[in-house]
Amino acid sequence: MESKQYTTFEQIERDLQILKLEREIHHKKIILHVEQTKESLTPRNLLSGLLHFSIPKNLGSIIKLFVPLLIQWFFNKKRGS
Repeated sequence: MESKQYTTFEQIERDLQILKLEREIHHKKIILHVEQTKESLTPRNLLSGLLHFSIPKNLGSIIKLFVPLLIQWFFNKKRGS
């Protein structure tokens, strides 16, 4: 790293302000990357990535519709109906 020669305190303050802003920008980028990583590690995204297709967002509605039908079919089969 090259040594910089300062002639006034204003130059020092300006460079310190620039360094502070750069540090804040890098901090915000890290936070953004952490959030994106957390989002990409949700079960829906993991399963979608593994199966190479998009899972519908209304999957909960589909499950709520078919689970009772599946339970009813299972009990009817056990009863011998």
